[in-house]
Amino acid sequence: MQERRSRRSEVMKTAVQYQLKYCKEMFGVESVVLADRRGLVVSATDERAAESQVIAAYAPLLVKAWDKLTLTQLMGSLSEYLPEMRREQLALQSFSVWNEELYLCTLGGQGARKEMATARAVSGVRRIVERLTQIQ
Repeated sequence: MQERRSRRSEVMKTAVQYQLKYCKEMFGVESVVLADRRGLVVSATDERAAESQVIAAYAPLLVKAWDKLTLTQLMGSLSEYLPEMRREQLALQSFSVWNEELYLCTLGGQGARKEMATARAVSGVRRIVERLTQIQ
């Protein structure tokens, strides 16, 4: 049986980065960012990009913005750093792995592609973290 994954790593940071880059390429999105509950970049398709850092910083706030007014205010603040950014360009999903709250943010892509990339990245990150942190 042929291995379906072309790049693998036993180093968690590298494996997660491969997963995010794969989702970016497969779904044709601009970037994929994994953030922690403090709004820090855990991994991204371009970790050094200021855009990734800003998106990570706002991810926990945007996911928890339940009312339209708060969301509008947050997007207004975000646009100070990323003037071209619109809410429709972002797909955000929070999830937990080993009781750690994480946020997956996908930027760009046509139609539902950013949501598909986000869902695929979330499942991949979960699989990687759970596999690499199993007690032997």
